[in-house]
Amino acid sequence: MDVFPKSGLIFFLVTAVTFTALVLSAWAVQPSHKLPTQALVFEEELAVLVNQKRRTLGVPILKKSPLLSRVARNHSRDMSGRDFFQHTNPDGQGPKARLEESGYTWRAFGENIGCGQESPRLIFEAWFKNNAHRENMLNPFYREIGIGFAAGGSCGSYWTGIFASPAVR
Repeated sequence: MDVFPKSGLIFFLVTAVTFTALVLSAWAVQPSHKLPTQALVFEEELAVLVNQKRRTLGVPILKKSPLLSRVARNHSRDMSGRDFFQHTNPDGQGPKARLEESGYTWRAFGENIGCGQESPRLIFEAWFKNNAHRENMLNPFYREIGIGFAAGGSCGSYWTGIFASPAVR
């Protein structure tokens, strides 16, 4: 007696091959061994750490912006993929140009970047020790946050945090 009817076995094999192909293709586009979900978890955890500190100090928490997160993530991936560590990429595009290109209209913004920290806690602590980065994280004028993480490159990990106030419409 067959455990699987012929059509069931074919369905099972096609499903298994499709799933494996999807997982491998998602893995292959990443600059390192980390799966995409790890980056999203790291990004979320860092945003939570920033908002916890803001709340503790009586500063309004930041709303997560999918658009700012995409801009931050793309910059982190760019730094990882082209192996540089600066606010301005090798093409001369800085944070202002990236925000404008994305369509985000802002009144004010600040950008933090980091390289080499292996966890959200470590990058948070590094940023908090730096006066300019700490000011960006705690600026009460900022209302939105976007965090981007990418693994790979010579640093092993790249972080971008964008803190902004959207333009009044």
